[in-house]
Amino acid sequence: MAGPDGAQIEADLLLDGSEAFDAWRLGVFARSVGMTPVPPRDDLVRACRDMTREGILDEPESEWFRVVE
Repeated sequence: MAGPDGAQIEADLLLDGSEAFDAWRLGVFARSVGMTPVPPRDDLVRACRDMTREGILDEPESEWFRVVE
C-alpha cells in the first residue's frame, strides 16, 4: 500500500487471498521513514484496532489488518 506521500508498507497475503499487514510491518515502515521513536508493538495494535472501530480498517485474522474499501 502507498500513502499520499509515496511511502509504502509491505503487505502479506492471507489465506483468502486478501492483502493485510501486522504490527511488525508497521514498525518496519516507521523505521523506513525515519520515525523516532517507533511506537511499541502493543501501541501499534491498539491504534489499528481503534481504526477498526472507526471503520477504516478491518481485522480479518487476529492482529492482521487491512484497509476497508
